[in-house]
Amino acid sequence: MATTPSQKPVASELPQDLKFNAGKIDEFVTSLAQQYIDRFGGKHYTIEGLKQLALQQIYNLGWNPVGTFQGGATVANPGDIIQDTTDDTWYRWDDLATLPKTVDADSTPGSTGGTGEGKWQPVDVSDVLRKELATAGGIRLVGGTPLIPVTAMPSYNSANAVQAWKDSIAQYGYVYFPGHSLSQITYTILNTVAETDALKNSKVIVDDGAILSFDWDHYALIKTLDFVGQCTFLFPSKQFKTTGGEVDYISKQAILNRNPVRMKKVELTDCRIRSVDGDTFSDGAIGTTSETAVLVGLVQNKYTGIFAPIDIGETISAHIKMQTGTGSQHGIILRCGQGWVMIYAAPGATSWSYRVKQIGQSPVDGSAISIPGGNVLSYSSGKATIGIALQSKTIFSFVVNGVSIGLPYNSGNAGDIYEVGFVTLSADASAISRVTGICSYTTKNGIQGKAGLNILIHGDSTAEGFISAFDKYLPQLIDGSNGARSVNIRNKAVVSTPVLVPRTF
Repeated sequence: MATTPSQKPVASELPQDLKFNAGKIDEFVTSLAQQYIDRFGGKHYTIEGLKQLALQQIYNLGWNPVGTFQGGATVANPGDIIQDTTDDTWYRWDDLATLPKTVDADSTPGSTGGTGEGKWQPVDVSDVLRKELATAGGIRLVGGTPLIPVTAMPSYNSANAVQAWKDSIAQYGYVYFPGHSLSQITYTILNTVAETDALKNSKVIVDDGAILSFDWDHYALIKTLDFVGQCTFLFPSKQFKTTGGEVDYISKQAILNRNPVRMKKVELTDCRIRSVDGDTFSDGAIGTTSETAVLVGLVQNKYTGIFAPIDIGETISAHIKMQTGTGSQHGIILRCGQGWVMIYAAPGATSWSYRVKQIGQSPVDGSAISIPGGNVLSYSSGKATIGIALQSKTIFSFVVNGVSIGLPYNSGNAGDIYEVGFVTLSADASAISRVTGICSYTTKNGIQGKAGLNILIHGDSTAEGFISAFDKYLPQLIDGSNGARSVNIRNKAVVSTPVLVPRTF
């Protein structure tokens, strides 16, 4: 009978294959090797290999120390290990079929079965150490001491905190008013006017749950205090209650939930080269590109440029200039459902023109768009970065160098806006424009690029900086919210000045 197995597909009943497989069954069952080779040359696990594979998964879960040879122990599971304290080596029992394995006191690995395959096997002690370090007392293994909770005990009556305040300043250089109870704690400050010299310029640390109750709204004292944190301020004589404290702390709280502006490059794969002739948009090929720019071959006497889709709430901007040849106009065309809208200017011009084209009708020119501040060359065509901030399907702002120019515009009868193009008009047959930095800006706070705000605050003590800090945190709170840009806030509030008294600013 032939002894060399064939390559006949499974399941072969050739005698030589059956004989070969019979030998492999014996190898699978009895071999201590972890794998055997089938008649096609493929490798398979033996029972021993499967056992080692399972053990490795168990060992990867971590070792479980159960005692020492010298003290006696029982190994009940594959992951249990015991230590030989004579050399600090840890061992596992390799013959799983004989578990549980009991070790009497005053034993050694040699006296309880020996070492080697199927017997005691040494293990990596690092896994043991990691597990012990993770226990509640693990810090003691590295010379540490467990942390002991410490609770601050009030030593003064909060009904009059003045003496505690003065003593704390004298001893520590600051005073701390805790507020960690389930209900707010009121600390009463009596004789505010008389104690001004002793308390002024203090560093005062407060918790949100603390209430500082002053018997008088003596701002000559209160405005000098250096607060850390914020708390509630109570003025019973004025029947007034407010929140105040550290200006920086309040301003940080104001911006916790702000959504930042997210900028990304507009992918050229999403863009199209188009030339515009009346109501017709003709597609062209994208020219040479780089990471930051694209060259656009201009169609003679037609507005030609790169167009990108735009969504509501998105601002898309770019810079346009000539690469070769001469252009007569640079600008933006908004492609709409029923026509288009265009904003354009001659290179170097600081005044932009506005035009609307409804399908089937002649273009209609709107009012010129002037740059605030007059003839500012950095805002001129060919030098400035220009863009569109889309506020709704038909409402948009024209953005120059990141700032909105004029009021928002309406596409009107041209319909819904869905594409923005950065275009150039040239009479040269071989002119090429360069569009650089096509970027998209989005934020959940609204449209970016709206005109700035100037805010004037006037009133009495309730609007003073210590209480409200309007001029400190309002810019951070307002800027970017719903597209607003706060430029300047002036707080003219003065203590004891009625709001209705005429003032000159």
